[in-house]
Amino acid sequence: MYKEIAFDPQCLKEYHYYGILKGAFGAEKGRFIVAALNEWVAEAFAIVKNSEIQDVKKKSVKNYLNSLRKNKGADLLVLPFYRKSVADPTTVADWYGWFVNQREYMDFDAIVSERNIVGAVNYEEIIGDCEGWSVPPTVRVDRNPEAIVAALIPILRFGTCITIIDQFFKLAGNKVLHELLGYLSDVKNIKKLTIVTSIDTAGPDRVFDIEYRANYIYLPNVDLVVAPERFFHDRYLITDNSAVKAGHGFSDAPKAGTHADRLSLSLCGKNEKNETEADLLSAIDREIARVIELNP
Repeated sequence: MYKEIAFDPQCLKEYHYYGILKGAFGAEKGRFIVAALNEWVAEAFAIVKNSEIQDVKKKSVKNYLNSLRKNKGADLLVLPFYRKSVADPTTVADWYGWFVNQREYMDFDAIVSERNIVGAVNYEEIIGDCEGWSVPPTVRVDRNPEAIVAALIPILRFGTCITIIDQFFKLAGNKVLHELLGYLSDVKNIKKLTIVTSIDTAGPDRVFDIEYRANYIYLPNVDLVVAPERFFHDRYLITDNSAVKAGHGFSDAPKAGTHADRLSLSLCGKNEKNETEADLLSAIDREIARVIELNP
């Protein structure tokens, strides 16, 4: 659903790649450029400066690169936590050296390059919406804990904070929450998890201690927010820079031989994400939603 893209800065010696850079990435596109921001921008800037692109176009590209640096990647160029320790960008000669180390650790979903790199795609293949580049707006998965969390891993890799908004997401006996916390305990990149639900669990601190605290080596900070029933209708999983919506919510369900046996996950637009986060903060500020710190 969200793809990690390696974008070779050498591509920017050709102006048409600027259109790809500017228009094909970000949460609403389902793709992020994975790179060390300052080093990638510096290399790209030097390549553009020495290119044969017309001066007026060259200025546009350089201004855009400067804006990426100024806006800390502008939510389209990121370096996931789990990749940060793989290769120090200051110890390799250039992007390609960094890329080789990163690919040995874990491959990318797509590689944009004109070099002779196995699996790389170029401009013509991209505009042809080739396999590996295309991002489906909706993904359907079985409604079991393993399948649900596996489908969410691409978005979980990019964030440090998660908010689950689902009025029927329970605290007690939640197999999906166990699966999620098991994954987070392994990767340790998520620092805070907020669960927004309308289910008012009796003794939530005790439930959390017995079911979760005792079973995981690492747990992020966890807040439980109890909101009024039907305050939130749609179900969301929101991270720092992206969000998905779930048609039936994030809870598991036994198979019944119906269309509802599978869960639909879809990309959530930036405006809807921001509005949903604002509504949550407003509900807390107005004290119509109650916050319980389970693992401060």
